[in-house]
Amino acid sequence: MGILKLGTINFGWTWDTLPLGIVRVRYAFPFGVLLFRYRNHIPQYIGRVLPVAPLTLLAVVLFGQEHLALDIALLVVGARLLIAVGFRSTAGRRYG
Repeated sequence: MGILKLGTINFGWTWDTLPLGIVRVRYAFPFGVLLFRYRNHIPQYIGRVLPVAPLTLLAVVLFGQEHLALDIALLVVGARLLIAVGFRSTAGRRYG
């Protein structure tokens, strides 16, 4: 696995790590499509209760020191949860 071999999720943008980046995109893009397709099956309460959790994880990863466990948590759980929260959030929507 590229993440454990390199010790980071920051790969895919150089010629040396391009194959690993392609594998990473081939995982993330179809997962995002599935989330969009089944967005109505995501419970509505996720949009009201959980936005703080993935945003906090994102802030820790972006502004903190690089830690492999946090990077993997954001990649596997946090990013998907943040997208799911966005699908079910009613903030900013106009009704009527």
